[in-house]
Amino acid sequence: MKGILYFDRKFNQLLRIDDSSKETGFPDPILQVNRQKSQLQYFLRKHNLPNVPVIPLVIISYPSTIIKVTPDHKDVSQVVIHSGALPYKDRKYILEISKLKESIRNTDLEVYLSN
Repeated sequence: MKGILYFDRKFNQLLRIDDSSKETGFPDPILQVNRQKSQLQYFLRKHNLPNVPVIPLVIISYPSTIIKVTPDHKDVSQVVIHSGALPYKDRKYILEISKLKESIRNTDLEVYLSN
């Protein structure tokens, strides 16, 4: 999406203002990514797979998109990032990915997936 994206946490919606100042509403992608995280964790449990860290992120791919949020919801910046910032995201994500790799190494995941 390009233009100005406004994450409205009060009403759980995303508003986009395009170049012609037209305002369009969308479902909240933060809710979507958190729902997908829950569904993936449920799937892993259901299939007796390791409980690996799942990092929910909303990645904005258009570099000139402006991201805005109400001042009382600064937590959005922990979930919503521009794609160019992904390699530099907080070290906690690097640690989570390291845990994920270790977790996968310590399981029969390859055997499970080959069946």
